[in-house]
Amino acid sequence: MKKKFDRKKLIGVLAIVIAAIFFVSGALSLAGTIGFNMNMQYALKQSKVQNNGLTPDIDGLGYYAFTKNAQKNFRILQLTDTHIGGGFMSIGKDRKAMTAITKLVNYTKPDLIIITGDMVYPVPIQSGSANNRKTTQLLCALMDSFEIPWTVTFGNHDEEWYSLFGKEDICQVYESSKYCIFQRGPKNISGMGNTFINIKNPDQSMNTSLVLIDSNSYLTNTKLNVYDKIHKDQIDWYKQELYRIKEHYQLHDLPPSLAFFHIPLNEYEDAWKAYKNGDPDVIYHYGDALENVYPPAVRGEFFDAILELGSTKGVFCGHDHVNGFSVTYKGVRLTYGKSIDYLAYFGTYKGFPKMTAQRGGTVIEIDNQSNFTVEPVKLDDIM
Repeated sequence: MKKKFDRKKLIGVLAIVIAAIFFVSGALSLAGTIGFNMNMQYALKQSKVQNNGLTPDIDGLGYYAFTKNAQKNFRILQLTDTHIGGGFMSIGKDRKAMTAITKLVNYTKPDLIIITGDMVYPVPIQSGSANNRKTTQLLCALMDSFEIPWTVTFGNHDEEWYSLFGKEDICQVYESSKYCIFQRGPKNISGMGNTFINIKNPDQSMNTSLVLIDSNSYLTNTKLNVYDKIHKDQIDWYKQELYRIKEHYQLHDLPPSLAFFHIPLNEYEDAWKAYKNGDPDVIYHYGDALENVYPPAVRGEFFDAILELGSTKGVFCGHDHVNGFSVTYKGVRLTYGKSIDYLAYFGTYKGFPKMTAQRGGTVIEIDNQSNFTVEPVKLDDIM
């Protein structure tokens, strides 16, 4: 004999399940809000870092420009892949990342901080949040607390197809941040944040130009690790602006320059392979490749432009969190910045995430003759 269908019992079970879902969701949301607010309070409580006190102005080209101290090198701290999540699943890891940033800034006391992409990580399955604007505001609060000029280049995670806000909205957050000198750049070329920062000598002559470029994100949203490149219109802009800088500052040659962006050029992979194969023309400086190089899926032409013009002598990127090498290849120094990431990488590499040697920052110093040095700062050494 068939049992009679008990409609009331089914409705009761469904009501319990729905109530449980709402309860858990509410509890997680509350925990996320409390945790986020605690991290925001941590950010706001950080103190001004005493450095050389350099403040940029706007030069005749519309770019931020620093006048360096005659007795001291101009010091840049490159941070990368900070990966602040901003959600209920990343509260503790976000605090670790914020603490690491604070330690590095206080230790290095830079004149300028450049974060080369993946500032935030709006990946709900790991962070518990897709709100990349709110998380960017948290990062800005922390960075502004140091009262040091800082800026960013976009990475592939700062705007995901599923994140709540696009780059336009994120640009507005950076532009409204008190000590951030981010400029979104021309509207008629690919990406946002394509700009220069000029370093001048005390007599106002040109020392070094810093070019910041959006290396874009993905060629497709359906496959992992299929990355875009620096586009031709950006390369044309890079060339044009270097000649404008030359003319404006009345230089005989193009200015010495350094480039900063997120996704490594294909030549990073070429250079490392050449070094490992014993190529005597590759100069090894430091570091190792502990994972594959993940360059653009389609080889770009930016490195060709660098060689053609002869202006850019150093390139600094992020993206591959546990790659940390620096080599000179075809006369151009290619450097991975040491990463911060506590959130994105897990279970992929043997020994990871217990590995800590990859975490830190990279200090670039520029002297009065436009020479530059590069020094990695290991977080383990200063904690």
